[in-house]
Amino acid sequence: MQKQIVSTQIQHLDAETILSEFANLKDAIHKLYDRVAPPASSDEYLTRDEVAALLKISKVTVWQWSKKEIGILFPRHIGNKVRYLKSEVLDAAKATGKGVRQ
Repeated sequence: MQKQIVSTQIQHLDAETILSEFANLKDAIHKLYDRVAPPASSDEYLTRDEVAALLKISKVTVWQWSKKEIGILFPRHIGNKVRYLKSEVLDAAKATGKGVRQ
């Protein structure tokens, strides 16, 4: 099954009008992208080692706090890697009184 090719001819338009229409199209695409694109996050992901250093706790404690039953840290599994959102780690630091204070 072949796709049908649709062609449109532009006649009786000057270059300025065509450029103006393309500019309008570009603006419409940017507005659509802003609506569907996820917002850029300023939050960063930390490794287990970085979390342990930031909170001044051992990696074993990071592992224990990451258990669902404990619920202090909330790991993100990205492929076979485990990462933690820095904002959540800092919130955990404030809640537990460990590590840095901001």
